[in-house]
Amino acid sequence: GHTEKKVPYGEVGAVELSTNGCGHSTTSVMGQEMDPGCCGSESALVQEIVEELNRRIGTQTKLVLTQRAEQHLKITRDIAGTVASLDEKIDRLLQALGAQ
Repeated sequence: GHTEKKVPYGEVGAVELSTNGCGHSTTSVMGQEMDPGCCGSESALVQEIVEELNRRIGTQTKLVLTQRAEQHLKITRDIAGTVASLDEKIDRLLQALGAQ
């Protein structure tokens, strides 16, 4: 029967064109199959779906990686600021103790 399921692109994995006994279908890493038309009669449409889904998955992956890189950069800058602040405090403490 016909079922619909929305899945985030990041959870789909790669989508590949595969041939079954009736014709063509798309199969994702999650095991979700799509077979438009009657017994795989729409192989051109299936190929178009595979290409578009892989394009969208790639775009989403790049977006997620960019967001993570931005988060890591912020964390790195925060750590660098904390280290600089601690370095200044240690210098002042050593100076107050006459150790420099």
